[in-house]
Amino acid sequence: MPSIKSCIATVAFFAFTLAPVAAGPLPGVAARGFDVDSRDVLGAAALARRSRQEVAAAALNKRRAAQKARRAAAAAAGSALKERNHIEARQVAGLATYLNTRCGTTKACQNAGTKPTLGAGASYACSTSSRKCIVTCPSGQALGSDGVSCQSAVTCPSTPPANGYYSGTCAIVCNSGYSLTAGQCLSLSSDPQNCGSVGHVCPNSYNGVGTPKCYNGGCTLSCTGYTYPRNVGTTGLKSCV
Repeated sequence: MPSIKSCIATVAFFAFTLAPVAAGPLPGVAARGFDVDSRDVLGAAALARRSRQEVAAAALNKRRAAQKARRAAAAAAGSALKERNHIEARQVAGLATYLNTRCGTTKACQNAGTKPTLGAGASYACSTSSRKCIVTCPSGQALGSDGVSCQSAVTCPSTPPANGYYSGTCAIVCNSGYSLTAGQCLSLSSDPQNCGSVGHVCPNSYNGVGTPKCYNGGCTLSCTGYTYPRNVGTTGLKSCV
C-alpha cells in the first residue's frame, strides 16, 4: 500500500502538468533575435511592393524615352526628305529656266539670274546655234541623266536601235509611239512582227490577198480595193474578200 507521501507527490505532479502555460516566446528565442513582430512582416511587404513599383516606373520611362526618340528621328527624317525634295524641285525648275534663257555670250549664261547648281566638271555656256544657255562638259565626258553633272563618255554602238537612238550614256531612247520592251523599241499595238506581245507575228492572208496588219494589239489584214478582211472558217486566219 503506497504511503501518504507518495500519494501527495503523485497528485502534485499531475497538477503541475495540467496547469495552463503562459503565452510568450520560447525561452532563448527572443534573446537570439528570432522574435517576429507582425509590423516587421507588413513593412517588408510594403518595401517589396515599392521596389516593384519603382522597377515598373523605370521600365515605363524607358519605353517613353524610346518612343520619343523614334518620333524625333522620324520627324528629322521627314524634314530632311522634305528639304531634299524642295532642293531637287528648285534644281529642276532652275535648269528648265536656264536652258530657256536666251544669250549672246557665255558670260550672260554665267550671270543668269536663275541657273542650276552644276556638278564637277560641268560649265555654263551659250549655244552658238540656238543662242540659248546650255551646260557643257570637258572633252571625253558627257552630261549625266540629271543634266548638270559630267561623267566619263562611253562609246555607243555605231548602229542606232530600230525606232530609237542612244542617249549620251548609251541608254536606248525610243521614238514617240514606241516603248522599250525587252531591250527593243517596239509598238505592241501596231507592229505586225510583235503584235500584242514580243515575238507574236501576224499571219499572212489565207488567200494571199492583203498584207498582215496589227491594229490595237490584234492581228488583221490590210486589204486593197473594195475587199475587207474576213475570217476563214475555224482556221483562225483571215482573207481579203
